[in-house]
Amino acid sequence: MAEKDCAIGHEGTALRAIVGTIMAGYDGHRGWLYTAAVSPQHRRQGIGSKLVQHAESVLIAMECPKINLQVRASNAEVVAFYKKLGYFTEERITHGKASQIACWSILEYLSLPPKLTDVPV
Repeated sequence: MAEKDCAIGHEGTALRAIVGTIMAGYDGHRGWLYTAAVSPQHRRQGIGSKLVQHAESVLIAMECPKINLQVRASNAEVVAFYKKLGYFTEERITHGKASQIACWSILEYLSLPPKLTDVPV
């Protein structure tokens, strides 16, 4: 692999492959772990835990007072993973609603005839 084709890891070492990723954010009020993933063949090696811990350290450095995340209640393996890292289930109800922008994007993606996509947004 040529040097220019390498990804650079957190410690500055060249990587041969990306095996995990995490996306986190902070809105000034709460931090969120939006997604974390490790390729199936690299799971149970501590990579996911290290990714979460790194995201947590970045959020804490930003003075984030609390970190939230959402997982499907039916995903017992992921619930157990986050519990092991100190996360707990809060008594909350989560609501969701697709925005008109999301609906418009879906219509564009489907390439529907113009009369069906002429919906005011």
